[in-house]
Amino acid sequence: MFRFRGHLPMLMPDILDGLIELSNLKYRRHAKILESGQRSVYHANEVGSSRSLVLKVCLLDASSAARMRREIKILSSINSEYFPKIEFFSVFSSDQISQYMDRISHPAKDIAHLPILLTFEEYIEHLDWKQCMVSFSRQEQIIPLLEHIFKALIQLWSRNIIHRDVKPPNILIRPSNIPVLIDLGIAK
Repeated sequence: MFRFRGHLPMLMPDILDGLIELSNLKYRRHAKILESGQRSVYHANEVGSSRSLVLKVCLLDASSAARMRREIKILSSINSEYFPKIEFFSVFSSDQISQYMDRISHPAKDIAHLPILLTFEEYIEHLDWKQCMVSFSRQEQIIPLLEHIFKALIQLWSRNIIHRDVKPPNILIRPSNIPVLIDLGIAK
């Protein structure tokens, strides 16, 4: 056997869906939003509801496990409009994944997998940054947005947390012009 290293495409969507179903989770995965070296991000929803969620799937090697644990701990401790809310998270061990694949006779059943972490978070309806650049083109429009961003950062700073990755892609702007800070994986 060999172990997957690197990106997540090795965790095929049918396996992911099967693990979610096997765990009796009340969520369903939909289209992929983002793929990075650390995680895949999907649209999801709660079964029987139209409420949109985000599913993050992360291979748990040593560095990504620490990052995801940090992000979950921070987001679970903050109840604020400035940060997404975590609905649910679960770890699937490499043994659980292998056992599941053996049961379904999957072609990739002889490949050892790293454990994975699934998190379901609130989906943040947000504006595109190009649209924001037009919306916030004047000083009297940008100052309230910046004040909200600083209020969000103050919530972190009051807990002795530094975000360390504040940049436009990690600031989602709701249609109400309220920012939401995401990607707290490298926060200290």
